Amino acid sequence: QQASLASAQAAAANSTEDGEKRVAFCYKRGIKISPQKLNEAAKLVRKMHISDALINMEIREKKPAKLVKEALKSAFANAVNNHGMDADKLFVAECFVGKGRHLKRIRMHGMGKSAMMKKYRSHLTVKLEESETVEAKTKVVRPLLERPISVRKGRAQQ
Repeated sequence: QQASLASAQAAAANSTEDGEKRVAFCYKRGIKISPQKLNEAAKLVRKMHISDALINMEIREKKPAKLVKEALKSAFANAVNNHGMDADKLFVAECFVGKGRHLKRIRMHGMGKSAMMKKYRSHLTVKLEESETVEAKTKVVRPLLERPISVRKGRAQQ
């Protein structure tokens, strides 16, 4: 009886009254970067344990990785402090980028001509969930462009 009571309490702690899993979100709106660039970093952390995702973004020095890391930290803080979720069971259920409102500016060219220039904005959404099955397994891989050319082309270094 105690085992069934403990499993019922664990299930109740893992879900709301409606039987759905508890989730935590972070929304970053109007980020000053193009959606394509931000999505390159966002797709690296999808379906990852939160600690793996933070480590993965920590080792990258690019601006999109820094922005995704900030959103992950914010969603993690929301999950632990506001929703009382277990920090060891959190994983990134969704991490997606939306197109924000872009600003139109004039770019001057030679001989009195001009053109329209767009300054892009993005929206970033991070959704964290609790899961019993997802475990932290840190696997750090250097990005392809930072590797030596001989490794990129598939040849072993000699």
